[in-house]
Amino acid sequence: MKILTLLGVMTALCLYLNAQVNKIKPLTISDTPPDLIFNHIINQSYSKASLSDFKGKNVIIDFWSRYCLTCISSFPKIQQLQDQYNDRLQFVLANPHDYGYEKEVNALLQRVKQKTGFYPRMPIALNDTLLNLYFPHNSVPHYVWISKNRKITAITGADEITHGNIEKFLAGNL
Repeated sequence: MKILTLLGVMTALCLYLNAQVNKIKPLTISDTPPDLIFNHIINQSYSKASLSDFKGKNVIIDFWSRYCLTCISSFPKIQQLQDQYNDRLQFVLANPHDYGYEKEVNALLQRVKQKTGFYPRMPIALNDTLLNLYFPHNSVPHYVWISKNRKITAITGADEITHGNIEKFLAGNL
């Protein structure tokens, strides 16, 4: 009897969670995202953050994968932009693809540091699979630009991450 009750509760919970996930609609330009929570940040003094934690700053979510050499090789450029515009812009390196691979991601970043001396100082969010539901994409790098007014102003690839476009974004013209 206890097993049947437990199975019933588990089934109800699964159905409820599935219904919640199915309520998530992909976001696009001009949408206002919810207060996205990055539940697993590995390289900061904090382990969780949300969009509201970056209040007053524009945010660019940089979707990447540990298998994407283009993504990883762009980290120094992204870090330069972060450093230059730190008071008005926050990059978040989001890897929602590699669930459960924190050790492998850390090992990869350490190898990059050993070879190049570079280690990203921006927040690195892992395992946030909800981000894939809000911002579905087929390739990486993939960038979501969210204004300080919490509007999605652009969804781009790597070629659009330029000083000129960052300036336009910060000025509200992108």
